[in-house]
Amino acid sequence: MSTTDLRGPTIDESDHASINIDALARDMGEDGSVGIERPFERHPNGDMAERVFYGVKFKDMPYVQVLCAPNSTRFWLRDISHKKLLYVTPVRLGFLNAKRRSNVAAQAAGLSLGQQIRNLNIKAVRVKIDGFNNGRVAGLKGILQAGIHIVSVTDNSYVDWGWRKRAKKPKRRN
Repeated sequence: MSTTDLRGPTIDESDHASINIDALARDMGEDGSVGIERPFERHPNGDMAERVFYGVKFKDMPYVQVLCAPNSTRFWLRDISHKKLLYVTPVRLGFLNAKRRSNVAAQAAGLSLGQQIRNLNIKAVRVKIDGFNNGRVAGLKGILQAGIHIVSVTDNSYVDWGWRKRAKKPKRRN
């Protein structure tokens, strides 16, 4: 498996030269630099899937899945077919017991994942976050410290808007 298979096709690997030239012209700045900063858009519009970021179309870009559980923060790198490429957790880095839930552990895991992503020659990723804990922001900071560009952040956290659950029965004290 080559690195081209992992990061998706770049803008010049397609057979359609006119599409590549149009995509490159849309993404070029006035001085000829590619990958310019666009104005911030809170919500994506219709052409987001076809937009090119760092030489890769948005729809072909791999994504980092972050699971923020109460006791740990876990990271997966997945390609566009949802195949798992990398998996990093604070336990694999030596953070045990209560230390694995800290923001330091999440930042170290994010940095480790970012370095492994750079070894795969991937420059930019999307991020999908699920759950709430201390490591939500710290994990993304670790990925950024490794030099990986985060193109979009999606929050997939489940929020139960229905009736509240009953409280647990108190422990029996004898």
